[in-house]
Amino acid sequence: MTFSVVSVRSRWAPLRALALACVPLLCATAAMSGCASSFRPSNHLVAGPRGAIAAVALPGHRVAILAGSPMSKGIFIVDLTTGALHRSFSVTKEATGIAAEGGDGPLLISVGAVNNRGRAVGAVERWTMDGQKLRVAPMPAEALGISRVVQGVAYVLVGHGAARTAVPLYLPSMHVGPALPLDANAKSIQQCLIGSTPYLLYSGSAPNGGTPIVVRQVETGMVVRSSVSGESPTCLQGRQQVFALQRTFAAGSIVVLGIPTLLQQGLVPASSDVTTLIETDDHRLAALNSTSRLSNIEVFSDSALAMKAPQK
Repeated sequence: MTFSVVSVRSRWAPLRALALACVPLLCATAAMSGCASSFRPSNHLVAGPRGAIAAVALPGHRVAILAGSPMSKGIFIVDLTTGALHRSFSVTKEATGIAAEGGDGPLLISVGAVNNRGRAVGAVERWTMDGQKLRVAPMPAEALGISRVVQGVAYVLVGHGAARTAVPLYLPSMHVGPALPLDANAKSIQQCLIGSTPYLLYSGSAPNGGTPIVVRQVETGMVVRSSVSGESPTCLQGRQQVFALQRTFAAGSIVVLGIPTLLQQGLVPASSDVTTLIETDDHRLAALNSTSRLSNIEVFSDSALAMKAPQK
């Protein structure tokens, strides 16, 4: 299967106007309810493109956002301080996730689809920050997402049906290593460096339909499972904690778990439209809030992440 790049220039031309009109302070007011009324105003908000899927932090307090529809996808590099759009470019329309190989790129884009013969196919593509595709590393099946790079390795979440594996991608060679088996239907893979040890974080599966948070030590294969369900788990440098999403129809929250026990330490309110969590370049927690019409990045203050008693 050949993955295609569909231009998003005309589709995303209104983003600059949105970024200027929907500045963080206005976004938080009732007068600008069209700029995501469900997003919480207590933290720093920066407008993003509609249909945002994933994001990765970049140096200089920037973020690269993957956004689009099944027909076209693009990368949008946004300044988290001013909300300015630095640049945007089209990428493969089957893109599913994003990571940064280095501070100034290149970017790693996971792509995946099921072809017209019913075969799951995927790859990781290396792109420059100016929108040039440099190289493609094929994956054994559909690439559903990609972790951050730690010690020269990123992990790709690869799936076919319910089966899931984590495939190591060694950089800069882009050589693929042996796959690590994960829970069926595992979601939202991430990699964290705790001390000097790399760990994989993902949302697993449980017989009751829950999505327990799972932490796996890369070197030993030791696995710890939480009794708490959550999605898009991540961590912050210097904090012995895991942060993950919990969502209901009308509300969202971020559950805070301690390491290594994965016992719940707190619960932080979040938008009902929260999609994924990322770590900013200054090691703050940020949420990508997204709908089909608009999105924003919400950067949480230290006071917002202050421990709160778990709900009974």
